[in-house]
Amino acid sequence: MLSEEGANELLAPSDKTIKSLVQDISTTLRPQSFTINTTIGCHIQIDTTEEKVPNVIGVIYGTDSSAGCIILSAHHDHYGKKGKIIYYGAVGNASGTVVIMEIATLMNKAVEKGFRPKRTIIFASYTGEKKGLLGSYHLAANPLFPMKKIRAVLNIDMMGRVDTFYNGKRAVSHYAYILVIDSLNRALRNALYAANEKLGKLKLDTYYKQSQFMERRLMGSDQYPFY
Repeated sequence: MLSEEGANELLAPSDKTIKSLVQDISTTLRPQSFTINTTIGCHIQIDTTEEKVPNVIGVIYGTDSSAGCIILSAHHDHYGKKGKIIYYGAVGNASGTVVIMEIATLMNKAVEKGFRPKRTIIFASYTGEKKGLLGSYHLAANPLFPMKKIRAVLNIDMMGRVDTFYNGKRAVSHYAYILVIDSLNRALRNALYAANEKLGKLKLDTYYKQSQFMERRLMGSDQYPFY
């Protein structure tokens, strides 16, 4: 809720700005935390309006009803318009939404040819991610199948954009960050590496595996309500 201008006022005694801190983080790839000895007061007024917007859900039923299901998801909302700035959301996260639509299309074609998956696949496009993972929280609270039958959640958020760590700084741009938490020790990570070796051969970057990023890995997108 704090604007960049407001944050810079707080940072003024330290001779730092948001932009300079972002530059330092990008250069060193390390946190730039420090204490600000400043006291502030504020008044917050929140006006609330109620809107109803849908999740979009599709299902391909598996051949074995006892085998559980897999959720493949993305979110279709973005910030929209803030003041005079329009956030179109092409990368975050129309790109992820397009991916699950394409996978659903290809899997449905396979089903039509007699190749049905063993597990049921739930394709979920969520609303309200930018407002606090609202769509995924709703599905987690109102699942199509019992939660104990959900074997994995594979969430896709932002595809096809080279980030600042790679842009002009590293030799490869054919990469993906690995944000896998195999909480049941069912070899999800090993399966991902095996599939990549066979099909994609992306550079699988484990940078965000570091302990200081655990909260971001857990809470950063629509996988979190199911975790």
